[in-house]
Amino acid sequence: MTQLIGPIERLLAASNVRADDLTPRQHSAPRGFRIACDFRQQCMIKAPILCEFHSYAEYLYAALLEADPTVVSYVPQPFRLRVGVKRYTPDVYVLRHKATPQVVELKADPQQISAETTRSLTAFFADKLRAEYKVIPNNEVYQNEVLAQNWLRICQRLHLGRHLDTKPQEIDIMVDALAHPGSTIWDLIKPHHSTGFFEREIALWRKAHKGDLKLALTQNPLSYDTVVTL
Repeated sequence: MTQLIGPIERLLAASNVRADDLTPRQHSAPRGFRIACDFRQQCMIKAPILCEFHSYAEYLYAALLEADPTVVSYVPQPFRLRVGVKRYTPDVYVLRHKATPQVVELKADPQQISAETTRSLTAFFADKLRAEYKVIPNNEVYQNEVLAQNWLRICQRLHLGRHLDTKPQEIDIMVDALAHPGSTIWDLIKPHHSTGFFEREIALWRKAHKGDLKLALTQNPLSYDTVVTL
């Protein structure tokens, strides 16, 4: 994050940014922009809407936020701003447990954003939202592509099972995981038992999503052989 020298410089930098509304909410892109960019949509969990992503990096980054149990919620395309005379929409607003909120921009090359613009946005979000402005290189996200793709699949399943009450199955899953360290997903959800299979599957994803269970998802695609630990 760019450091400002003092309050006067900070005030001047922040004054270069304008916004009509600073309530974080997703702003849909115009049809022409959707066609021009690498547009994707998916229902997520910590952002309980049909989320819009304008690049593959944004899409993967949202999945990594889902995988991080310290993340409480996030909002894609959260604000419409003007920086000087240019329109600007940051990629995502992130709330973490007991941490400073972040406004995140993903870029193939962080130097695509000028130092002056970064100073202005850093000062603006610090003053208006007590938030940190952060630019993340796309390559940093791509390094965790396998993990992100696995969590995109998990989010799809969680969305399908969003109306299920799985509290009893969650207890059973935790008891089994404690009794049998190093179990696989197959061992815990017992897909060969037709009764209650889907409920046990959703229960496992929910416990992993909360951080109560850890899944080995960084190296290989999600499968029944994925190892589960506490």
